[in-house]
Amino acid sequence: MTNSTATNNDTAVPPEKRYPVVWLWVEDWFVPHIRRRVNAARGKGLSWDPRWWQYPEVVARMFALHESWEEANASKSATAMSTWYVSHLEPHLRVFFDGETGPMSLASADPDFTGHAPLATQPAPDDIRNQHQSSPALAELHPLFANVWDWMDGWFIKVVRRRILPTAGKGLSWDSKWWQYPEIVERFAALHAAWEHARVAQSPSAMSTWWVSHLDAHLRVIFDNDTGPMSQAGADGFSGHPCLQVTPLPEVVKRQLAPAT
Repeated sequence: MTNSTATNNDTAVPPEKRYPVVWLWVEDWFVPHIRRRVNAARGKGLSWDPRWWQYPEVVARMFALHESWEEANASKSATAMSTWYVSHLEPHLRVFFDGETGPMSLASADPDFTGHAPLATQPAPDDIRNQHQSSPALAELHPLFANVWDWMDGWFIKVVRRRILPTAGKGLSWDSKWWQYPEIVERFAALHAAWEHARVAQSPSAMSTWWVSHLDAHLRVIFDNDTGPMSQAGADGFSGHPCLQVTPLPEVVKRQLAPAT
């Protein structure tokens, strides 16, 4: 009896979706329910483009939102839908409606706007590629992209498009030679591994969680134009801030910090 029950649970058919495709969910649920004050002035207030489907990042986020909504809608938990609003919908909306730097940030009052250009990148030198070792956990996921370099070129650069200003310290900062910033490389490698994990996860909300709990949190640092790693990227000759200064530890402090034996 125990073995039979386990087998039935392992092969259980997931609940049928209320909306089989994402655009039906957007048209029949999202648009009628989510009503906000959209500002027609470019870069002011909230931005929204009725042609949401022409923005790669918005499309990817809508896919993730739809999957997580279906999971919450089918859940027997009384708190599932409230959690979805707080942990999934609201974080995504902050990006959708961002009238200053978001994917649709210049869409209002401009019928010809089709999205920001992809982030500019330059190929990483072989010596930098060879210095970075992928996480052993990544290989176990049978990744779609073998390493962070392939993921950046094959997915991230094509999907995530924001309004980048060329002036140092203004708007969002980005350097086409992103690979010359050690922290940025490590963060993107971590994002890639988490993305591969979400891609094969059984939970329908895994990818939405990746967007809001991983990508958005990292991008706040990566694009930070004030104090972030690339915060002076628009300045001539800038190749990263200097390393933090460290005073050598006194022997007594080393003994205090050493693991107890």
